[in-house]
Amino acid sequence: MRGGGKKVLVGLSGGVDSAVSLWRLHRQGFETIGVIFKLWRFPCGDVRQDNIFRSGGEIEAAESLCRRLKVPLLIEDVSEQFFEQVVKNFAAEYRRGRTPNPCVLCNPGIKWDNLLAIAERIGADFVATGHYARILRRPDEGFNLLRGADTAKDQSYFLYRLTQRHLSRTLFPIGHLTKSQTRQIAARYGLPISSPRESQEICFLPCGNLEDFFRRFIPEATQPGPIYDLSGRRVGTHRGIAFYTIGQREGLGGGFPTKMYVLKILPGENAIVVGPGEYLLRTTFTVADLNWIRRVKFPLRATVRIRHRHKDSPAIITKLSEDKVQVEFEAPQRAITPGQSAVFYDGLIVLGGGIIDEVL
Repeated sequence: MRGGGKKVLVGLSGGVDSAVSLWRLHRQGFETIGVIFKLWRFPCGDVRQDNIFRSGGEIEAAESLCRRLKVPLLIEDVSEQFFEQVVKNFAAEYRRGRTPNPCVLCNPGIKWDNLLAIAERIGADFVATGHYARILRRPDEGFNLLRGADTAKDQSYFLYRLTQRHLSRTLFPIGHLTKSQTRQIAARYGLPISSPRESQEICFLPCGNLEDFFRRFIPEATQPGPIYDLSGRRVGTHRGIAFYTIGQREGLGGGFPTKMYVLKILPGENAIVVGPGEYLLRTTFTVADLNWIRRVKFPLRATVRIRHRHKDSPAIITKLSEDKVQVEFEAPQRAITPGQSAVFYDGLIVLGGGIIDEVL
């Protein structure tokens, strides 16, 4: 795609993917403007202090990149909105004994809604990010969200809550590249980035201090309680339900005759239920809080991904209500986890998805 004088607002993170995205669009003749968001971050060290945004070099890298390319940079503080919409939900879900994925809420509500609002303000035609995903427009279907070309880095799972409004104004400049190709471009042209490594942490926990976060925001979910086996017999004591997720083996103590895993979390009883690994294999669950990118007909045959690293598997999806479906896999899947997202695919195309509600 050539720019032709079109104006595009590029979301920057300070990392290699967004840097190469800006560079590509700039080279293609777009009038480019960079923007980086200040997000709420939990403080490192003394958790009693109020949070202050501390850049790990991200803003400096974005500033250096934009100076290099001679493009403007906007710095937007969305930390209050991020705390209210993403951080509070994250804590509330763990309080309920569920395991949330904050990125799936942040992308549409924080990133895209703000990107489009700023684009309207400055008169930009498009917005762009460094996600590994693609968009295909078809006259009879609107805008389709596709998996990224690099199957190992595909980020379509995190983007299923985008709408036609979002996709119609969005560009993914590196969606057709592999991660290694992106790194090669950054190295060849010496693009400034904050870190050559990819962060594996939750973005608002820069020190990986999840336990401190839980103890400050949901202390009731960090209290010890009973561990039960499948017969209802107490077999141990857990550290607090916030520290456990379905399929977890660590932190259960010893003395079991066989390997034991977390099968269920009971927040009302402040308890967890454990059992052998074969009990993690299930086929049927419900999904709520749905977002459909494309129109679908039920019953729907699709492949379903139940977490980012899960290989999507064939299933039948049945409508239960306007905002709830039942998913039945053809083959049992391991550790279907309430609070995580289930994303529905038709080949390369993302149909939509929602939040796993109940495992049946």
